[in-house]
Amino acid sequence: MEGLTSQPLFTMTLDVDGPPQIIGIVPEGHMRRVANVTGGKFVGSRMKGRVLPGGSAWSAVRSDGIVNLEVRIVLETDENELVYLTYQGRRGGPPDIVARFTRGEPIPDGADYFRVLMMFETAAPPLLWLNDIVAVGVGRRPPTGPSYDVFEIL
Repeated sequence: MEGLTSQPLFTMTLDVDGPPQIIGIVPEGHMRRVANVTGGKFVGSRMKGRVLPGGSAWSAVRSDGIVNLEVRIVLETDENELVYLTYQGRRGGPPDIVARFTRGEPIPDGADYFRVLMMFETAAPPLLWLNDIVAVGVGRRPPTGPSYDVFEIL
């Protein structure tokens, strides 16, 4: 069986407005919270542009501190093409690192496990290829919001 190969797609940074809305501990036993995505940017060799305001990042924090993510945003390329981007993923790590990022403290890049699976939808003819790919993002979390190096899985 052959292994996966990938190629860089873009680097994306998100701006998140204020602290998340805390829903609280829900019946499934995890902490639910929602953050508003107010903007951002993405830059790659095949596409670049901005993240439009209005997206949301929904997270469920498990009792062990691991975060399950679900995000929905809209990208606008420099050519004014719109792309709907959804992704799900996980953020976790050793207990001391999970405790630090749960408190909102900065952690060194790579100290946590932060991976997402991305899917795209667009009607823009030059970008129709996005409708048929899966991408993986390797995340980090500076104070302004998450940042991802995104790779198309070939």
